[in-house]
Order: sequence, then structure tokens, then C-alpha cells
Amino acid sequence: MAQDAQVGLLVLVDNNGTAATGSDADAELQLTKNRFVTAATAHLLSEKKIALGLYPGVEFEAESNVGHFSARFYLVGTTLYKTAVVTPLGKSYADTSFLDSFQLIPRVAN
Repeated sequence: MAQDAQVGLLVLVDNNGTAATGSDADAELQLTKNRFVTAATAHLLSEKKIALGLYPGVEFEAESNVGHFSARFYLVGTTLYKTAVVTPLGKSYADTSFLDSFQLIPRVAN
């Protein structure tokens, strides 16, 4: 997490232990999105399905009484990657380079 007075940038990694494919992956992403929105005491403004290469994802915007959330979540095997930008209420984050910059890199074998 990184933040300044106007914006917070988040990357969360959650190994949920269960690989999901097809409609199961969509259901897992929807559940994760709904939990995020509920935990933020926010309401959903928009959402759409996205992908990171071959991996499914969801992109959404939400607002609470105090902030605006722009987020992209991806399910890669058993790992959920959650990226989000938090800005003051009523102000979206104009620079999408943070969310656009997320990518998977090959793991190095030990």
C-alpha cells in the first residue's frame, strides 16, 4: 500500500487455495468483489469482466461516504490479485497507469 494526501494505491495477494475455472472463476471474482465493496461500506457504480492474459478478472468502481474506489481483481490459479486506487469522494483517479501497470512475471525456481 502507498498513499499521499489525495490517493491510496493497493495491491493485495490472497492465495485462496482452490483453483477455479470458467463460471466458478467468475463466481469467485464476484464474491471477492462483493466482499470488498461490503467491507468498504460502499455501493457499486460500475463493473465489467476483464482478463489478464488467459486469466479472468473483474474491474469495478464503487463509492462510500468518504471515498471512491477503482479496482481490478484477477484470479490466477489459486491466487487472487487485487489492485485498487482509493481517492476522495466524488473524484476518480485520472491516471490509470497504476492499474494498467499490473502484470505477472515468471517465478524463479529455487
